[in-house]
Amino acid sequence: MDVLSRLFASSIAVVGGLVGCKSTTPAPAPPGPDFGVPLCKAPTRPDRETGDCTGTGCPGNSPVVNGFPVNGFSKDATSACNPGGVQLIPHSLEGGHCGRGADLGLDSSGTRLVGTRLGQVVCTGEELTGASFLVRSYARATQSFMITNVRQILMLDGVNRYEGYRIESGGNSACEPTTALAIQRHLGLAPDNKEPPALPQPAGYKFGPHDDLVIAVDGPLFDRDDNALPGSRDHWFNLACAGDALAKRTLYNLYTADDDARNETALRMLTANYCGKPFTVPGIELQWATTTEDGTTTRHEEARWHAGRAICLGTPRLATLHMTADGKPISPSDFPLQLQPKGCKDHPCDAKQWIAELRTDCQLQECEKISKRLPYEFDSYDFDGDQNRIILAKHDLAKQ
Repeated sequence: MDVLSRLFASSIAVVGGLVGCKSTTPAPAPPGPDFGVPLCKAPTRPDRETGDCTGTGCPGNSPVVNGFPVNGFSKDATSACNPGGVQLIPHSLEGGHCGRGADLGLDSSGTRLVGTRLGQVVCTGEELTGASFLVRSYARATQSFMITNVRQILMLDGVNRYEGYRIESGGNSACEPTTALAIQRHLGLAPDNKEPPALPQPAGYKFGPHDDLVIAVDGPLFDRDDNALPGSRDHWFNLACAGDALAKRTLYNLYTADDDARNETALRMLTANYCGKPFTVPGIELQWATTTEDGTTTRHEEARWHAGRAICLGTPRLATLHMTADGKPISPSDFPLQLQPKGCKDHPCDAKQWIAELRTDCQLQECEKISKRLPYEFDSYDFDGDQNRIILAKHDLAKQ
């Protein structure tokens, strides 16, 4: 529109105003963070007691579903309180190419973060670099996060990529266990006077090349036992640390849209949650396979998985992996209490006893003793001489 046309249109608007017509001037953008929203109520039983497990305070792959210190962000109202009593502060997203007064949210695909203002997307992808946002807990503590980097993560199929975000607090990735714990303590989500139990590490364990990133994962939210929290699928999304089970389920192509039961089964396989708690540690390598048959090496089946749990237990991953304590191999008798079956908590068990007690706890038979005609969705196993690596495979129920 040229200058004269704009002047003419403006004169019409002025005349219209004199005779009672409303102005079409757009509403002003939010000026910045809105701290006036109602404070969250304290959860009846906080995260550390009930199970919104999101940090190093969780019991013993990653053994946690998601190590990001805040368990869930609302897709509806920015200020909604998650189960742990934490909320995003409305209009607190600013910086990068987002401007000021924006809100952090999830795009329509459910796979990428976006910044919106007045319902319109204003920044996405690398435009989020340099943007910060605020959360507040029921304890009136406020925490700032900054998106310092946006990188593509190559998925396990070696073809597709997923958008990852380095989200920092104090210059450190919020996915680093010590940083996550410090954030949780600041927000009142973890006790200050209790250190999380130390877990053994696989030989040669290193922080992964993308473990400092989070990915956006649509709901539902999960508790520490890998259970989906009721009603959270449609209204919440996760910032999932790439090194933990929730993100791995997506990056390993184990997620099935609109099949929560299968998704929970995959999550429990990733955390070696045979019957109610995880039996794994950070740093175990997971590899994708399309078949469980090799023909050249001996295969040790760990478990078959169906309907949200293991349906048989062969050789658990902790019993075959090369664990270290002060650089020396350790046996199951040296595992911390959270990795011990009930029968091994009062007296030390060797590997054979440890496996037998775990089968007893879970009421599971050896996989060799049950028919493969019984339905199962996933299989996990390892090969002789391939320490610290577990192979995962989908099973096609339609071919049974």
